[in-house]
Amino acid sequence: MINGSKRISQPLRWAMVGGGRDSQIGYIHRSAALRDQSFSLVAGAFDLDPERGRAFGESLGLDPERCYADYRSLFEGEARRPDGIQAVSVATPNGTHFAITRAPWMPACMWSVKSPCVLPWPRPRLCANWPSHAIALLA
Repeated sequence: MINGSKRISQPLRWAMVGGGRDSQIGYIHRSAALRDQSFSLVAGAFDLDPERGRAFGESLGLDPERCYADYRSLFEGEARRPDGIQAVSVATPNGTHFAITRAPWMPACMWSVKSPCVLPWPRPRLCANWPSHAIALLA
């Protein structure tokens, strides 16, 4: 839904970085994103242990090929797909947010980062270098 009332025509293809099996915040991200069918979880890098992350993604019904070992391979793999992700949630420890969100951005990708997003200073100069097509949702 947009503004609480208008349904979007097609759910956004969404991925998660972190938020694996034992993550409280991961469950919250998934519940919130899926409740009104505006997002469809299609990919993820859910865990520092690639096998555990793949198993978790498969338990959610994801294609094993879209359960990646880490966020870099997630972004690279999805960027090559015609049906790649359109949005990503970062549900990892606070100190990792900035490095993940500064990874090579994909075209027209929205970001949701659980707060706080730890940014080194000077923030305005760093943010000015981010691609103009990137939209960050800091939650």
